[in-house]
Amino acid sequence: MNISIDSTTSILNSTAGMVLVGKIFEKFGLSSGTSLDLSPRAQQVLTTLAGLHVQGRTSFAEVAQFHHDPLFHESLNLQTVFAPETIRLYLEQIVRTAKEKTHGFLDQVNLNLLDALEFTPIRSAYGTYIPVDIDVSPMDNSKTRKEGVSRTYKGHDGYAPIFSYIGVEGYMLDQELRPGSQLINDTLCR
Repeated sequence: MNISIDSTTSILNSTAGMVLVGKIFEKFGLSSGTSLDLSPRAQQVLTTLAGLHVQGRTSFAEVAQFHHDPLFHESLNLQTVFAPETIRLYLEQIVRTAKEKTHGFLDQVNLNLLDALEFTPIRSAYGTYIPVDIDVSPMDNSKTRKEGVSRTYKGHDGYAPIFSYIGVEGYMLDQELRPGSQLINDTLCR
């Protein structure tokens, strides 16, 4: 077998599957632009961030790699792909003015997705059940000065986000980012 390796100074992005992702986003209401509560720009920022996450990118600054990518832009039905600085400004604005509306919008998108699924039940002598798993997953943020970082039950400084999954398949039902010192009982008893 002969292998030829070429080099380039161009940035190569793998956007395979983004057309399918765009269709899924549209079907469940993420990129359809139909929310009455959120501005079209806020929805566009959320769609862009979700598109980045699908690509395995966790920082909004990485959107710069897709700023001029027509496939990313068209697949997600975006009018434009904002620059990282613009996304930061819109995120700060969303937190100040539309935090609850944004949570409600994303919850509705998640419910739209979950509503379209069929969960595999667990059968026992006592009945048929759909499992819901709730668990805290401490994140190590030692040696940082981030807001909310405190001592976790695992013995390191960080956050203690709680996640809930539904079904044998493990679809995410909900989540909450919490300070590291928060106990699981605080959330379950509210």
